[in-house]
Amino acid sequence: MKNYLGFIIVFLIISFFATVFFLCGYAYRGAETHCTENTFPFMPGNKSLASPKDRISYKQIHVYDDEVVLDIKNVSWAVYLDSKSMLPLISHTANGLYLTPTHPTDIQIGDIVSYDDGSDVNVGHRVINILYEDDELLYITKGDNNPYVDPKPVSFEQIDRVLIGIIY
Repeated sequence: MKNYLGFIIVFLIISFFATVFFLCGYAYRGAETHCTENTFPFMPGNKSLASPKDRISYKQIHVYDDEVVLDIKNVSWAVYLDSKSMLPLISHTANGLYLTPTHPTDIQIGDIVSYDDGSDVNVGHRVINILYEDDELLYITKGDNNPYVDPKPVSFEQIDRVLIGIIY
């Protein structure tokens, strides 16, 4: 019985580390990953999503009888195409409020970013993983309604905005 207990403990330890390595590096092999607890919800088939970083304090939101005031500097506004990639969270009838990130560490897993993929329109998708490769942070993005991650990692230079609010 004692031999079986030792075998079971070793098996569980090996299984745990194998699972961690698989989950933290499944998107792009060969790159060091910035794996956090928010990475785990993105196993294939899991519908759980990491939440974006809180960027607005309740003290910055002022609700009056005739208006709502957000005490935030340098906010930009966007409308969306009917791509369906971020449904049900973002539809083509929604309005987005964005801030411009100033440093690569401003972006975390769960954030929805707008980035230039080289086409005529920017892509707005969620960051599902962060890699560190060749002394650079790279962001793995995916539309919430898409079955696969976006084809290429996104560099900080490609990202122009981070979503802070959606108005329907």
